[in-house]
Amino acid sequence: MKKQEMLVPIVAGVVIKKDGKYLLVRESQPKAYGLWNFPAGKVDVGETIEEAAIREAKEETGYDVELVRKIDIFQNSSIEPPKHAFEARIIGGKLQYPKDELLDARWFEFKEIREMEDELRGEWILSSIIVLEGKRVNGPVGIFSLADSWNQKCVRTRSLHQLRQDCLDILYQTVQLCAKVAICNGGFWKP
Repeated sequence: MKKQEMLVPIVAGVVIKKDGKYLLVRESQPKAYGLWNFPAGKVDVGETIEEAAIREAKEETGYDVELVRKIDIFQNSSIEPPKHAFEARIIGGKLQYPKDELLDARWFEFKEIREMEDELRGEWILSSIIVLEGKRVNGPVGIFSLADSWNQKCVRTRSLHQLRQDCLDILYQTVQLCAKVAICNGGFWKP
């Protein structure tokens, strides 16, 4: 049997935070009409993922940005484009969005974004912001953050090396949680 090859586009997006707020753009295309997203789009042939992220930021917000770091890669299925999320810093320009492509561009606080989860284009938006807010990485470890962390890591596109690192991270978080439970129970593990 001959295998069928699939070509899946790659998406690059930027997470821009300024004065404690995150910049989101509101989609106008029919399949995502009215949903909020990061400035993001498909990587063009011949450009790097990083170049695409910078270009999309300029096209959709009017801002010139520099990439600070890669947050992660998100993908829920093999037929969905992998989404590369980058933290970006504004280095020039002013906020102006293409009215023929977007309905709006606005700044939101983290709390507001959490409350509008159903209005977001995808899970990668909230997940990326949670990473930047330090809610998983530096925040207190708890049963829900552990489960959430595991679910997020299971849906990402990963190399074998990165999968190994993710498992070690989860193991470390589990040990931290067990230690906190033991301390709360007078130093004894009580399931």
